This record gives sequence, C-alpha cells and structure tokens, in this order.
Amino acid sequence: MRDNHASPRVILANGGVPGGRGSTEDRSWTTLGAHDAQSRITYRPAARVGIIASMAVIEVVLGDITREQTDAIVTAANESLLGGGGVDGAIHRAAGPRLAEAGGAIGPCDPGDAMATPAFELDPPVRHVIHTVGPVWEGGGQGEAEILASCYRRCLEVADELGVSSIAFPAIATGVYGFPADEAARIAVAALGTAPTGVRLIRLVAFDEEGYEALMAAQPETGSRPAFSNDE
Repeated sequence: MRDNHASPRVILANGGVPGGRGSTEDRSWTTLGAHDAQSRITYRPAARVGIIASMAVIEVVLGDITREQTDAIVTAANESLLGGGGVDGAIHRAAGPRLAEAGGAIGPCDPGDAMATPAFELDPPVRHVIHTVGPVWEGGGQGEAEILASCYRRCLEVADELGVSSIAFPAIATGVYGFPADEAARIAVAALGTAPTGVRLIRLVAFDEEGYEALMAAQPETGSRPAFSNDE
C-alpha cells in the first residue's frame, strides 16, 4: 500500500543520497515547448532540483504558470483573495472573474495559510487554484522565512485534501512583497523537500531567468550544483 504522506529523500549532485553511493532513480523528464508566442515567455525544459520523494519529484521550469499541465496551480495571493498584480493577476485573468468571486467568498486568508477554489476557465487538466499569502519582506527579522515556508507546506496539505497528484508553484512573495529571490528559492526547496505529501509531481515555475537560476541554485546540500536531467 502506498504511503500517501512519505517524506522526501535528498538526492545529491552525483545522484546519491547522503551517506550513499548512488541512485537508480528514473532520470526522464517532461520537456516543455521551445517558445510560446502568445505569452512571449521562452520555456526551458523541466529540471530536477535535487530532491525526490518516494512518489514525488520536484522540478524547476521557466515559463507561464497558467499553461502548466498540473491538477492544481498555486497563486501568490493577497489576503482578500480578490486578485492582484503579478502572477496573481495573470492567474485571475486566465481563470476569469469567477475566481475572484470564489476567493472573496472564502477569504480573507492569513499570511502563511492556503485556501482552494475551482480553476474555472483555466485549461484542463488544472482543476484547482490554491491561494496562499506570502510575507511582506521587512528585512528578515519578522518571521518572514517561517511564514514563507508555511505557505509551501500548507499548499501541499490543501493539495492532499483535494486529492491532486501534481501541482505547480510560482515564486511566492518575491514580487511586490520584496522577498529576496535567492533566499525564497532556498526556503521553497527546503520546505517542499521535507513536507510529507501524497502529491507525485511538484513543479516550481519561474517567471524570469533570475528566478529560474535562483531555483536551480537552491539545493539541500551546499557546495555543488544540484543534479538535473533534461528530456532530449
């Protein structure tokens, strides 16, 4: 019987586990299209960032989160859940006005928490939008790191409640909220890599090159670049 809340294992750059000698894990990956003319975002192939669970992998991709082929996508919301700018605005535009109506009906949402609504006009297979509210960066001394980590953990908890098998995350709180991209990436990878979950695919979607490089550099062990493999 599958453990629906298995804790992830760390995979180092050489493919081994801490204290181990190697790995026989599958190294095949989904490759996204070379260029999406409508969104004007150049895609990069999905890449493993170095953490894998018994039934889940974490991938990084550069692209448009509204085009992700996952059961659920996460939006970096404000507390009202009525829609905002940046990635939240893009998701609300793609999902249509009913997303704000549904968000307003269940909000407000506290920083570090997460709530779900239907995906409305987002294309299948996306069925759910999980709204989470990140911390406003105030220099790092106001519990911002823990709040951000809670965003990722709570999203996985909500995803498990919904029974989804795949989920796409944006970079939470790195836009107008001002969280430094490098630190936010490390927190995201660490939080997702240690959270027990039944989700099988976790995809971190960077909007720009800076965010992509920050996520690719984030790894559970310092000193070496995380292992990744692209589908040729």
